Amino acid sequence: MPVKDAGGKAIFEKDAQAARWIEHFTSLLNRPPPTNPPEILEARRDLPINCDTPSHREIVDAIKQLNQGKAVGPDLIPPEALKADVDTTATFLCPLFAKVWTSGKYPIDWKEGHLVKIPKKGDLSRPNRRSFQQSTS
Repeated sequence: MPVKDAGGKAIFEKDAQAARWIEHFTSLLNRPPPTNPPEILEARRDLPINCDTPSHREIVDAIKQLNQGKAVGPDLIPPEALKADVDTTATFLCPLFAKVWTSGKYPIDWKEGHLVKIPKKGDLSRPNRRSFQQSTS
């Protein structure tokens, strides 16, 4: 779909499209501040948020909430394996999570994920029978 200039005319050249995007976002983002900004009141109290390292109980609860039957991630550990003995799993994970929590550094593999395209049910190699029967009758 082509990009349109300020007048609504289509632009097909890539350089002109890029220039138009720059123009659009410059005008959109570089506006003067509002003349009467909204009054944002200070919070009456701080929310009770626990910022300590995750406890053994929290890790156990998180493991129990994992969905069974889901595909494994890059570590190749299915949720069912982690849930087989929740207390032992949490005991092993607790020091790891505490180290990650305090250092702020985590394994690069934790950012990795796999996307797999899964077709809908049915044979996709042949046309839909219903639409084929309707078109021939």
